[in-house]
Amino acid sequence: MPIQADIDAERRVKTVVFSGQITAQEFGTYSETLSADHMSQYDVVFIDLGQVTDFEFGYKSIRPHANRAAERDPQQTNFTEIIWAPTDIAYGLARMYQTLVAPRIDVQLFRDESEARSRLASALHSISSGIL
Repeated sequence: MPIQADIDAERRVKTVVFSGQITAQEFGTYSETLSADHMSQYDVVFIDLGQVTDFEFGYKSIRPHANRAAERDPQQTNFTEIIWAPTDIAYGLARMYQTLVAPRIDVQLFRDESEARSRLASALHSISSGIL
């Protein structure tokens, strides 16, 4: 499966791993699963784009996804998305998404995997300490 999502309810983190060639249809199906009720189950999303070989979509697919993602509960202000996007195309698409959801969602982009995972560890520590 090219897009796999997992929610760790205890740690309040969702991990999404994209792999292989991602089509517009696959991305659209994933995007349609987002709902305000579902999104209230986590405070951090870690998106791993490190295994993607190609994206067969662009702005027209990202914009509706950004609109859905921004429909989060306005009371949930401590929400962060951390995106590891090591390639130029992954970084470019993630940057488009970041621009579309700003300032409603804090999206942090990283090209370096260790930096992205370090930021995730920091966010999880903040959650467990009651800071985030």
